[in-house]
Amino acid sequence: MVALLAVLFYQGGGLLAAAVVSALVGPLFPIATTLFYYDQRMRHEGYDIERMMEAAGLNGPEALPGEHGSFAPSGAEEGLA
Repeated sequence: MVALLAVLFYQGGGLLAAAVVSALVGPLFPIATTLFYYDQRMRHEGYDIERMMEAAGLNGPEALPGEHGSFAPSGAEEGLA
C-alpha cells in the first residue's frame, strides 16, 4: 500500500511539474504571434511613421468632429440628416 502511494505521489508530482511548465510556456506562442501580427500591420499601414512624424511635430492638428473636414453630411450638425 505504501509503495502504491509512493508511486502515485511521484507521478502526481511529475504531472504537477508538467502543468506548471505548460502554464508558463504555453502562452508564449500566442503572445509572440500577436506581437508579430501587430508589428506587421503597423509597418504595412504606416502607423509607426505617423507616430514618429507626430513626435517630431511634422503633422498638423487633426480636425475635431463637426469642424471643417468632417465626414458628417451637411446639415447633420443641426439634426436635419
